[in-house]
Amino acid sequence: MAESVEVVLPNGVFARIRPPLVRDVSLASQFPPEQFMAALIACTVTLDGERLTIEQVLDMEYGNLLPVYEVIAKWMKTAQKTKGGVA
Repeated sequence: MAESVEVVLPNGVFARIRPPLVRDVSLASQFPPEQFMAALIACTVTLDGERLTIEQVLDMEYGNLLPVYEVIAKWMKTAQKTKGGVA
């Protein structure tokens, strides 16, 4: 399993991102498709040690969210790889 990643966002806030679990994906899937990634981020990220709500994620400035989004998107892409190609 991948290790948690820690990054400092452009606004100076410390973000800790842990790899998504099946439970996180299942919970995020309960939201409308356009909010899936925001819900997944709310499940897997802390900012300065505090958990997030989906509302807080949706209200973040995009430039501050982008480093977090890139880490999670990379993990999700890797998780879909199979021996014969992409699942």
